[in-house]
Amino acid sequence: MSLDILITVLLLQTQYSLSGNWQDAAFYHSIACRTVCALGYHISVLPDYDATAPSLEQRRSCHGRMLFWLCYTSDKDLALHTGVPPLLIDEFCDLSLPQDCPSTIDLPSLITSSDHDETDHVYAMPPLPRDIRLGQIKERICRLLYSPRAFKDFDSQILLNIRHLDDQIEHWRLSLPSPQRPALMSSSFSNLVGSRAKDMRYAYQHLEYLYLMVVVHMAVRRFRVTSTDISDIAEDRHRLIHSSVDISLEASRSIFGCLKAMINALSEEAFWPVVRYATPAAITLVLNMLVHPLNEQGQHDLELLISVSNLIRCMTTSTLAPSEVACIKDTNSFVMELVFLGTCAMRKAGREEEDHGT
Repeated sequence: MSLDILITVLLLQTQYSLSGNWQDAAFYHSIACRTVCALGYHISVLPDYDATAPSLEQRRSCHGRMLFWLCYTSDKDLALHTGVPPLLIDEFCDLSLPQDCPSTIDLPSLITSSDHDETDHVYAMPPLPRDIRLGQIKERICRLLYSPRAFKDFDSQILLNIRHLDDQIEHWRLSLPSPQRPALMSSSFSNLVGSRAKDMRYAYQHLEYLYLMVVVHMAVRRFRVTSTDISDIAEDRHRLIHSSVDISLEASRSIFGCLKAMINALSEEAFWPVVRYATPAAITLVLNMLVHPLNEQGQHDLELLISVSNLIRCMTTSTLAPSEVACIKDTNSFVMELVFLGTCAMRKAGREEEDHGT
């Protein structure tokens, strides 16, 4: 085992994940996690790190530690998106950050020019956010809301966990500089998408925030109401449930607003965020149509899904690999299937309302 082997495996994992080949990406991810543990970087603490003149061994240790954090954040991403149990368990890892080492990790964009500030449209490898704090929050989301044990929790405990996680996400959001701070709603998503890697990093960070708001607050949908009448639920608890539903819906709409801006500005370079974020946002909106088919916002959400689906279908795919093109088509087909389900639910509810009226 060596640091070079770990780097090679991580490069392969990144390549497969960015091309939408999740099965191979998960395979190399498991190898990377085992390798980083075999090298000891999961418990490595960097003593007396001199940031001004580090030794070769210190630089290697710091680099290995950053690769551990890359494995860690990828591990939580994979667990949250697929439901596969994480491989790097917090209790067996040293999660303390060395004082003088970076606290965030960015996958570098594939720059073809030496002048990064003047390079436009060079996103063969998107500058994905690797904020360690977000990785730790994702671990808690998986454990508290989506683990087998979490599915046995009482509704009151789930609601408590949702509020706790929401507070942690908000604390992370407020820790960012004001110009970079994501918001649940935005008047213009086009401002998030620029032509430089730094601007794209902010856009991905915004999408990550919205995605976490969706997965956290959507957990209320599985509440087990034991009373025969929903009015028996305590009023404040009922209000909190509706608040979480509203937050997840608004975050889903904002995700599509951001994706539309990215597709319009970047075309095929928006492949990765479309595949990653469109599906959970679409499921959230359509599920609300099935539960509340007569909701006034339902028609607007349906039109939003159709417009995004049309944009995805018209994306330029000349520079994408065949597997990426297939992934885009599958995503679009899934969104359109959800549109069909939502349309059927709304029409059926409308006909029933007319029948009762007559």
